[in-house]
Amino acid sequence: MSSAWGDTTSVGASWITVADAILEGAVIEVRDGVGIDRRTGAGATGIKYSREVIAAGATLRLRLRADIPSAQKLAAAVHAEVAAIVGFLRDEGLAVGAATTRGLGKLKVEGEILVRQVDLASRAGMLAYLDGRSPQHRLAPGQPVGDSLFGVKVGDTQGPLVRLTLRLRARGPILVGAGVDGLAVDTLPLVSRSDTAVRVLLPGSSVKGTLRSRAERIARAVRTAEPSTVTTPRDFLDQIQDSEVVTRLFGEAAERQKSERDGGQMKGRRGALAVEDATLLEVPKDTWDAVMTTSRDDLGRALGPVPHDKVSLDAAMHVAIDRWTGGAAEGLLYSVLEPWPLEPFDVVLRLDLRLLGNDDIARAAVFLLLLVLRDVERGLVPFGRGTLRGCGTVEVEGVRVDSRGLPDWLHWLQGKNELRCIGDLSEDDVAPLQEAWSRWIISALPRSVEAPS
Repeated sequence: MSSAWGDTTSVGASWITVADAILEGAVIEVRDGVGIDRRTGAGATGIKYSREVIAAGATLRLRLRADIPSAQKLAAAVHAEVAAIVGFLRDEGLAVGAATTRGLGKLKVEGEILVRQVDLASRAGMLAYLDGRSPQHRLAPGQPVGDSLFGVKVGDTQGPLVRLTLRLRARGPILVGAGVDGLAVDTLPLVSRSDTAVRVLLPGSSVKGTLRSRAERIARAVRTAEPSTVTTPRDFLDQIQDSEVVTRLFGEAAERQKSERDGGQMKGRRGALAVEDATLLEVPKDTWDAVMTTSRDDLGRALGPVPHDKVSLDAAMHVAIDRWTGGAAEGLLYSVLEPWPLEPFDVVLRLDLRLLGNDDIARAAVFLLLLVLRDVERGLVPFGRGTLRGCGTVEVEGVRVDSRGLPDWLHWLQGKNELRCIGDLSEDDVAPLQEAWSRWIISALPRSVEAPS
């Protein structure tokens, strides 16, 4: 960590100040989540939560101030940090708050970045500031900074990264339920509202949870291991965090590492894989408001303006069957508004290679991710709810690749813009990953089990 941000010893307080930001146009939404027991496939005991989030579209003005110390070495560190911040805002934007690897907290820079340098240590600098003549630089998003900014070199702020954009086509309805019921429909899909439209979402948390569950299943299968029984929330954490090759990709809860040896500190691990929210379809705001408030008899009329050439959005009726009489069970008729996007949609995965590491476990983790994506291509990994009843199945139409700063063992991704099929990758390309995966399997096998020759 740069000394520009301060410490508790020699430097003292931070030389960089970040002002509070006021959100404009903020709309508060509620998202519900539940942990899935890997043994039963049902909701895990005690793992149900709700989270208030700010809907996409809110804006804020971010203001930072850096005081330049007189000590030359420390001043150089502050200058370098300011230059890095400007470059990072231009190139990456910010991810703030909780669950940033599960589709939340992404801030994108809109408009220009204004950098102003003020010299308050001299009379000339003070007068220039009062007259509005202080040196400043206006930087538009994507605009090259050049070699320096106010004489300070702007380094490359883009870390090693692989971004995969999966182009998916739904083979049936895809539904992640909202935490509220409608008047005409019992179960509604999760949505996010803007001023003019309502987006039906496949949230990053749902996609990442599904991919993690598949990765854990593969990792347990090769180790001939069974998921543990869950009776408490602590058991659930033990169940999903029993393999480093999985937690390196998907993260590890802080409670797992709390011990007397650590001084009671909750360390945790942030996963290297981040998944962004995917928009399944958009519905005009007025249409959605009508669906939310209309009666059951007028639901068809409320859904009339929906573009049916792009999406199927209908209320499906379901009823439970009495196992004794064979007829409909009393009081168990319910309806679900099931969105079925008829056009392809994108799911974006970001693999941060800095968090992943550069050791054998990192290579094995990437190979595990390729195995999971191969299963997605084969239609073996449905998303959302009702996956055992025909919902959530997708078909992969293509994979767009963006990468930078790749290590030697991922050199085959360099310059590739698209992968036609994960399963068709060359054996020579993935050989280092597969070898690392084999070594991890051997090290993870119980001693009573012999490794395959």
